[in-house]
Amino acid sequence: MIRGGGFRVKVLDGIFHLAGVLSAVLLAAIALLTFIQIVGRTLGYLVSTGTEFAGFCMAASIFLALAWTLRSGGHIRVGLVLQALPPGPRRLVEIWCLSGAVFAIGLFAWSATMMTWDSYRFGDVSVGLVPVPLWIPQIAMALGIILMEIALIEQLVLVLSGREPTYRAFEDTESRVARGEEPGA
Repeated sequence: MIRGGGFRVKVLDGIFHLAGVLSAVLLAAIALLTFIQIVGRTLGYLVSTGTEFAGFCMAASIFLALAWTLRSGGHIRVGLVLQALPPGPRRLVEIWCLSGAVFAIGLFAWSATMMTWDSYRFGDVSVGLVPVPLWIPQIAMALGIILMEIALIEQLVLVLSGREPTYRAFEDTESRVARGEEPGA
């Protein structure tokens, strides 16, 4: 959790954590669906829609985990240049990168939301044996990318206010551990 953020940050912590937990549950659902398909084949039964539902779970799992992964420092970042910069220029580059990400992910969030809305309006369904309304799996993607946008805005606000983004604390801890130092040192 971000220190000194108050109620809003605790709410965001809870929302991002819940999305991360839901993502993990969906990963378990993929394993369960795969297991059911294997057992079904062994017993001579074809579970034909398992692959389609596993694909829905996989997409939802990926998108719902984005915000939590950003805040916990799990996204791959190329920090070699940033780490070599003095604090002032480093902050400016961080602001520039976060601003670009907020813009790009904002466009993606808008597009995903509009696509989900259009699927709902037009009654689009999947092409599998079980016709699933496409807005149902798409809503997880839209929600996940909206949460990512909120997380990026939060990180940008932190940097603009002179504080460290949450992902940097995790990166710094990993760097200290890699050098053999104590994590809290």
